[in-house]
Amino acid sequence: MITNYLPALPIIIMLLASIVAFICWHFYRIQKLATVLACAILLCVSLLLLYEVSRHQILIAYISDWQAPFGITLVVDKFSAMMLLLTAIVGLCVAIYSCADLNHQHIASGFYPSFCILLVGLCGAFATGDFFNLYVWFEVTVIGSFVLMSCGGRKIQLDGTVRYVVINLLATLILLTAIALIYGVTGTLNMADVARDIANMPSNGLITAISLLLVLALAVKAALFPLFFWLPASYHTPSFSASAIFAGLLSKLGVYALIRVCTLVFAYNTLIHNMLWVLGLLTLIIGILGAINQSNLRRILSFTLISHIGYMIVGLVIGTPLAIAAAVFYLFQHVLVKVSLFMTAGIIERYAAHHRLRKISALYRLHPWLAILFLIPALALAGFPPSSGFWAKVMLIMAAARQNASITIIVMLFVSLLTLYIIKKIWLQIFLRDQQKQLPKPALSQQDKLLLFIPTIILLVLIVIISLDPVLLFNFTRMISEQLLHPQQYINLVLRGIS
Repeated sequence: MITNYLPALPIIIMLLASIVAFICWHFYRIQKLATVLACAILLCVSLLLLYEVSRHQILIAYISDWQAPFGITLVVDKFSAMMLLLTAIVGLCVAIYSCADLNHQHIASGFYPSFCILLVGLCGAFATGDFFNLYVWFEVTVIGSFVLMSCGGRKIQLDGTVRYVVINLLATLILLTAIALIYGVTGTLNMADVARDIANMPSNGLITAISLLLVLALAVKAALFPLFFWLPASYHTPSFSASAIFAGLLSKLGVYALIRVCTLVFAYNTLIHNMLWVLGLLTLIIGILGAINQSNLRRILSFTLISHIGYMIVGLVIGTPLAIAAAVFYLFQHVLVKVSLFMTAGIIERYAAHHRLRKISALYRLHPWLAILFLIPALALAGFPPSSGFWAKVMLIMAAARQNASITIIVMLFVSLLTLYIIKKIWLQIFLRDQQKQLPKPALSQQDKLLLFIPTIILLVLIVIISLDPVLLFNFTRMISEQLLHPQQYINLVLRGIS
């Protein structure tokens, strides 16, 4: 029995889609259709969840009617609902895009079943209400992403996959150790129950050690400095469809978990917040410096992805309502921007028949629409006014100014300028530089062009809407911030009837 079925629906939908894809292993068209249809249904369900959460604040599912803290609990608040909506939007766009992006070998290697499994893990992680199931859903995402990363079987893919898996399994081991210690100290793994118990405990070395282990594991998942090196070594190797879903959602899962844990369980731990502040600033700087020296477009995007995760972490550690709202705002628009850029990079490689910047040129003259597809999300990434990234950074700078965090403001502005420099470098190199030789015409049918361009344009339109009218998203992220910073309602509703 499930007391409220809605929080479980996203998991069930994508699990059924993965089963269909496995059964139809040799029927590629059915796999594509099942995946796209499931993602479309997921989008409808996530919109329904968002509507219900806006009415009821928090939706809770007690699986098999086992009340918290004893059973498996699914909890969807405004933050979870937003992440589920992002998962549905990105999942649908990437699923459509993949129908033209993937070759026979990718599909034969199990791309679509693994893609659905990855979305199952993401939906589960965003909706879970206990630490052990957070670990389980992390493992599900690792399994799905492992296959997606190795689809194709090229040597460079296998090398990147091994690095990715080894580091993430190490992080998982640390996470499991932290969870075991949490259970040993509190006797429970329900997040709300753990938060209540730790709040009533005196601060001691064991609690600090547990919090450090937990944050360390999640920092690896979020690719914070100095634990980020697995990401640029692996995100440029798989198909562009896999890279897009990784950059958009997989890297944000760690950020989501950090925000959830630091606002719910370790809300008043000064050591954790100071450590994350330093790591966030170093991630901003080291990530963008790594991007400057790259020549592969996807590696550049991977390093800028690492760098800009630092903005979200800085918002988290400032910890004011405005800062948390800005961090969540930044997260939302950054998912759309990064997925759009990686998908556009795939189209650029199709048209230019090369992935190195120095081998590509004159694309603006030959394909002006392709240039626009790249330019708008790229300017949003740099925070060029009045883009979505600009509004997010303005809010972060305002929040930092109110806390007199001048060094943080300088670092954020410095990284924004370097990001703009990188965008200018890419633009001049591949769009405006004189053509040296005739580019081969891409072997794309009209159907393939539609499948590649339509989902990319959809993301572009969403970015433009947020850029021109950021008020709606900001008001929603402000409500998320209030909910995160006042977790007592979350705790009381999950543990209702427990004294």
